[in-house]
Amino acid sequence: MSEIIKSIHETIKLLILLTVLLLSAFPGRAHAETIQYGYDDGLQVRNATYDDGTNIGFIYDTSGNRLSIDTALSGTVNNSPLQPVQVEPLDSSADIALNPQLSWMASADSDPGDVVTYDVYLGTTPNPKLIVSGYQSTAYSITLNPLTTYYWKIVARDNHNASAEGPVWSFTTTTDGDADGIADNLDNCQSVANPDQADMDSDGEGDACDSDKDGDTISNITDNCPSTPNTDQSDVDSDGYGDVCDYDKDGDGIAGSSDNCPDIANPDQSDIDGSGTGDLCEDDDDGDGFNDSLDNCLSIPNSSYAWYDIDNIYHSGGQPDYDLDGYGDICDPDLDNDGVNNLMDNCPLTPNGPDRGTCVDGNNAGSICVNAQECTGGYCSMDQEDTKGYGYGDACTYYHCVADSTGLQNVFSNVKTTPGNDVIRMQQGSYTLTSGLIFTDYDSAKAYSMAILGGFTAGCESRDIDPANTIIERPGQEVLRVNKSYNLDLPHWFVMDGITIRSSSQPMSISEQHADITIKNSVITDTPGYPSISLIVGNLDVSDNTFKNIQSTGRAGLSIDCYYCRADITENIFKNNSSSLSYSGLYVFSIDSEIYVVNNIISDNKSPSTYAYAGGDGKVRFINNTITGNNVGGPGNSIFLTTGPPSGEIELYNNIIWNNKSPEIYISSSSDIVGAYSNVLDLTKVYPPNSFREESFNINSDPLFNDAPGGDYHLTAGSPAVNKGRNSAPALPYRDFEGNKRIVNGIVDVGADEYAGIDITVLPLSLDFNVVNIGSYADQPVTVTNDGDRELDIYAIAAPSAPFSIITDNCSSRTLIPFASCTIDVRFTPSGNGFFTGSFDIPSNDPDETPFTVSLSGTGNALPIADPGGAYSNMEGQSFILDGSGSIDPDGTLSLYEWDIDDNAIYDYSSSLQTQSHTYVQQGTYTIRLRVTDNNGATDEATITAEVADTTPTADFTAAPTSGTAPLSVNFTNTSTGYDQPLTCEWDFDNDGVIDSTDQSPSYMYNNAGTYTVKLIATDSDNSANTLLRTNYITVTPSCLPPARIQGIPPIYFTTLQDAYNATVGGDIIQSQAVGFLEDLNVNGAKTVTFEGGYDCTYSVITGRTIINGNLMINNGKATIRDFSIEGSGGESSMSSPDSIQNDFFLLVPSVPFHPTSTPGFISE
Repeated sequence: MSEIIKSIHETIKLLILLTVLLLSAFPGRAHAETIQYGYDDGLQVRNATYDDGTNIGFIYDTSGNRLSIDTALSGTVNNSPLQPVQVEPLDSSADIALNPQLSWMASADSDPGDVVTYDVYLGTTPNPKLIVSGYQSTAYSITLNPLTTYYWKIVARDNHNASAEGPVWSFTTTTDGDADGIADNLDNCQSVANPDQADMDSDGEGDACDSDKDGDTISNITDNCPSTPNTDQSDVDSDGYGDVCDYDKDGDGIAGSSDNCPDIANPDQSDIDGSGTGDLCEDDDDGDGFNDSLDNCLSIPNSSYAWYDIDNIYHSGGQPDYDLDGYGDICDPDLDNDGVNNLMDNCPLTPNGPDRGTCVDGNNAGSICVNAQECTGGYCSMDQEDTKGYGYGDACTYYHCVADSTGLQNVFSNVKTTPGNDVIRMQQGSYTLTSGLIFTDYDSAKAYSMAILGGFTAGCESRDIDPANTIIERPGQEVLRVNKSYNLDLPHWFVMDGITIRSSSQPMSISEQHADITIKNSVITDTPGYPSISLIVGNLDVSDNTFKNIQSTGRAGLSIDCYYCRADITENIFKNNSSSLSYSGLYVFSIDSEIYVVNNIISDNKSPSTYAYAGGDGKVRFINNTITGNNVGGPGNSIFLTTGPPSGEIELYNNIIWNNKSPEIYISSSSDIVGAYSNVLDLTKVYPPNSFREESFNINSDPLFNDAPGGDYHLTAGSPAVNKGRNSAPALPYRDFEGNKRIVNGIVDVGADEYAGIDITVLPLSLDFNVVNIGSYADQPVTVTNDGDRELDIYAIAAPSAPFSIITDNCSSRTLIPFASCTIDVRFTPSGNGFFTGSFDIPSNDPDETPFTVSLSGTGNALPIADPGGAYSNMEGQSFILDGSGSIDPDGTLSLYEWDIDDNAIYDYSSSLQTQSHTYVQQGTYTIRLRVTDNNGATDEATITAEVADTTPTADFTAAPTSGTAPLSVNFTNTSTGYDQPLTCEWDFDNDGVIDSTDQSPSYMYNNAGTYTVKLIATDSDNSANTLLRTNYITVTPSCLPPARIQGIPPIYFTTLQDAYNATVGGDIIQSQAVGFLEDLNVNGAKTVTFEGGYDCTYSVITGRTIINGNLMINNGKATIRDFSIEGSGGESSMSSPDSIQNDFFLLVPSVPFHPTSTPGFISE
């Protein structure tokens, strides 16, 4: 065994040695040295020898902790650290917190370089356990149990394992009633666990048990902000959270720090004037200096300045309100209050709508009117009347027709004296001016508009818009100047259309404010000066113009300065312009404006051709322009782009910028916001390099113009610019420079031209005629379109094979100009059932397409056959089954059965089932129509009749009571049934042939005794009747009369025999019923009387005997007594003439006393 243990020891030594050697191969990652270990038989380490000769011996305590016992250094003595000294808790101390920090003084070590660590021992016995070793700090935190005595010690150990053991110290922990780790004597809330000891109001009572933790005198339970003092409990949005702790105290969903109106709910955070204060929280929402209560335009600033109202009354200040309707001009949608919105109104400042108009001509010209009678000598122009058709309303427009320069100059000099707008129509011809067309003398408080239109024929009767036929020139001098410092918010426009200006030092200078300016279909050429437009607030449209051969020392071409406006520069030509000192071609300057330069050709300009500046929040966007051949051989660059703060932006989309002087683009931007997307552009010719903010999909390749030297910048078939543009470009034009469709093949081309060439389009390429019934036909068209920009020749088209045919051919052997179309009508006429296919070709001269093949298909279908079954008969109200199972489809299946049960063209039932249940509510003869549909949608119909018979009601009734004494009231209940409701009743209660009642459930009084037969006739709504006779159904017995009477006509009735006797005279007969009389009868008169007893209630028959329960005394006279019994009460009868008592008389004396109150049937006095 010892050999085995030795072998194990050697193996372990080897492994440790290899490990140490391996570590030594990686310097810097671990300290490597050789350590030799010695083991005992239990494989416990007993000593360790280090490279430096240090030898450490080990022993083990009872808990298995390894402890060093000595340290020997080879040639050097290693000193142990000093013994640890306790700091806290103090030895034998009490009431120590449950989370104390054990701390001690650092143990010094006299050996240089020695590092001292600590072994911490802690336990509940005087021999504490090791809880951590190699600990470098002199303080150790721990959590303990309450009311427990703990023992602890510290052993200091240096890096040579020399150690110094401190004494064992002790302490006792305090109580902790709430088990939060805080001793009760330190706990600010002893009854509730609060280890954080939070005390918000610093009153010494922890928040966990403080009824007013924020100290604002409001109990936590009722405090709407229990963690923040708020004595006033203010809660603006009434959400239960106090304002001081409500992140959204006004309840508008915006947190307080972000809410521009924290005390008033305003979820939209509207802040019109951008002041940072929400509109609801300030008195001047738009920041124009007018309080909201007085502001006539709350949401748009409209400051005070001089203005005229609609009645031409001058106002030196105040917010302009032209029509005096209480809405400021800048936010009034109908400035002249004529019922037409400004955007649609051809006279926005002169009433001419459905509500009111303006007098034209006559004595009252210019005054407001509602009918012609108010315009003496003139007429009332209403309903947007525009007799000239130019888009300008008659009510506000003065038309001038000029034929020569003198007339033009005279009209232009006088236009500012007219109260409305002026349209100057120029007849075709050349106008050489002796003075310029200058408009600068005006009233800046009035709105004024003017249009100069060229191309009119003699008398201005018609117009041909071609700038070549209307030419204005003034050699060496200024031609046109409009300079208006106009500051109103009223609509105002200037238009120049169809004019050529040439040979002048300053061809056109326009400076406007608050205006819409349109320059179109015009040419400015051969001038030493350049045209310029300056606009502050408004809209500018410069389209379809040519600016060429403009030679200037300053800017050439066209110069545009735009402040707070929108400018669209579209489909213009800037060609062969030159400036010796500045920019030629196009110059645009944007401050807080949007300028769109779209579909223009800028070419062959002899100096830098294009300049663009965007400052403020301005944007300049170049989209689908062709800029080529500029500044070749000239000074400087070709295109100069620059932006200014804070967020000026220039973007280039889908432009061809090619063969210009390098650098083709020079970027000088303080904000570096220039982007280039999908342009034909050589990026190596952009300076500085990599100066675009962003660029993508730009193409560095010759655009392959059709004839660039000859000025033909159409793209050719192989151009890399075809289908390479960006469709998402802002303001992407719908048409190209020449008005052709912009996107031909799904993706826009780059440059001003959209390549089409010869391009045939056939739609659709396949015709599916679906299902057509045999014997019928269906037609469909095919449309052929020339989507190219050259003529398309369509050759002869051969007809398809049967069952298809071409019935109309408008395309064969025809030439289509660009964007023209023709049609071919194709017919499908199936002769049998089944699926058919066919085709025909459309040949053309389109080199990119083989003949288009139009595919044809259709299904022939045999009609189904409908069979509705029948004929049918039944009673009304009873169902019967309609059966269409006899219907068939010769070539398929039936998918739908539809039943029209009364042939009114409305199908009442629709189902895939063959049968259908139906109930007719009325008798009659009905036509039933069945329509069946097969699986191809074909239908067939057939009819059949149904005979529906009438039903008869069943009379029935009950009565209660059915017997009783007269008078008897009987309630009858009708229980008759019948289909055709309602039922009527006829009652004969005694079957005497007389109808006694027609009520449904009547009552009837039977006054006389008897047996009665009752008859009921029940009749339905179709007058069908049924009779029920109930024989001897009601039995009425007579009612009892008084018990005694003197026979006679009429008889006299009495309730006692004595009363009856007393009222008799000789010979009277007293009749009495078979009842008992509780009385004494004294016969004592000198008269002869007969007593007849035993009658029934009506005195009809004798049914028994009359009983006298009392004494019968006959003292005088004579009495004949029949059917009587005397049932005495124990007294004696006294009769002086006993012979007068006839037969049927009995005297009965009961053995017991008689009690009349308990014996029914007796009559007592």
